[in-house]
Amino acid sequence: MIDLQQEFNNVVKTYFPRWKASSQWRVVDEHPLLKEHFFQGKCIPEEKVIIINLPTDFYLHSIIAHEICHAITTSKYHDEKWSERYNKVAEQAEKLKNMNLAYHIREDLDYYRDGLQDKYQKGLISVEEFLDRRKG
Repeated sequence: MIDLQQEFNNVVKTYFPRWKASSQWRVVDEHPLLKEHFFQGKCIPEEKVIIINLPTDFYLHSIIAHEICHAITTSKYHDEKWSERYNKVAEQAEKLKNMNLAYHIREDLDYYRDGLQDKYQKGLISVEEFLDRRKG
């Protein structure tokens, strides 16, 4: 059984050591939003909570880091400020020889780079356009 709070603390200690507010945050795998939406991770700043919804721990550290970057940058979307901070985590992972984490973060950054996900979430494009553009 994975202790999410302990994993969160490990990610904070390793990749966000200067984040003083981290002790005010908690990580949960149960939340009312999970009944309405599917996501792997979600940062809820007003509750100071990060929701993790994963069947395995394979991507756990990258998802925790992804959501912490939202918390630190206060970016609701995957903007430049968020991307720069998340990229710093990938660089630190590489320095620590954690190539698996660095790879998943870079893959995540590539996914969000074109802004397609955020355009869909903001209602600027339809689900059909989102899916068509993701294919190709």
